[in-house]
Amino acid sequence: MIPRGETRFTLALLCVVSLACRNRETDKIDTKVAPIATESSVAPTPIKVPDNTTWRYTRTKGEMDKFESCDAHLESVENIDLSFPYGGEQKIKLRLSQNQNEKKPGVYIFLRKGQFPSGRTGRWRIKFDDGPAESLDILYEQSPGLAMAEVKFPNQLVNQFKSHKSVKIQVPFFREPSAILTFKVDGLQWPIPSSVKLNGGKN
Repeated sequence: MIPRGETRFTLALLCVVSLACRNRETDKIDTKVAPIATESSVAPTPIKVPDNTTWRYTRTKGEMDKFESCDAHLESVENIDLSFPYGGEQKIKLRLSQNQNEKKPGVYIFLRKGQFPSGRTGRWRIKFDDGPAESLDILYEQSPGLAMAEVKFPNQLVNQFKSHKSVKIQVPFFREPSAILTFKVDGLQWPIPSSVKLNGGKN
């Protein structure tokens, strides 16, 4: 028969051994925590910015006369930033337009914020690819919120667009230094064939 004191000691020893074994089992548990995704570890969603520096085409019909109008337009490669009150970067738009009842297209340069020189006519400078600078006769139409310059002899200019890759135009502004702007005219299809994908308007 085991003395009562030894029995108590043996039971206490068994409890200590059992507790130690439990602690070892707990130590074996994988305590690794999955890393939390932060802003720096999450790949940003790419934002698609439309490239308006290449030709875009539209074909529309008038509400009244139902004549079809074809347009090809693109924006300058460079931005301009005019002084107050026209501050803020913007691009110059080049547009070809021809109505169904017109014999020749119109070629226009648009300025959304700002003014071209005062007067009715002007003479700009234009350069195709690496060729020499040439004169470009212009007619001005200006109203609040939009300034337009129309090329006086558009047929010749359209043919040059079709046979060159780029054109630089020295654009003057009212009480501002002029700016030399590049237009990527390569690939112009004019008149617009039916196979060309339109970027607006109706077929």
